[in-house]
Amino acid sequence: MDPRGLLESKGINPDKPAIDLSAEDALTYILEEAADLELELDLSRLTTNELLTLISSYGANVILFHPENGHQVRATLQENFEMLKKCGLKDEDYARFQFA
Repeated sequence: MDPRGLLESKGINPDKPAIDLSAEDALTYILEEAADLELELDLSRLTTNELLTLISSYGANVILFHPENGHQVRATLQENFEMLKKCGLKDEDYARFQFA
């Protein structure tokens, strides 16, 4: 089956993004959940590449996890825990963003 042809036959623009999430929105969600968890994060300590990694990680987790209870952000914090230690996370913080 030709995906482009199928989408076009249904009047759907095949070039339209399936997910529309700005870097600002992603970072806002991360910071809001971190605040809710009472985590002290200073993301200004990240390099440009590290910040892009964090944002990309969140974008991937939007696809993998439902938004309830901050699961998307919690997964992002888990995946990037070692990198985020330089932003203020402590080893004992890891348990604060666990989820089942």
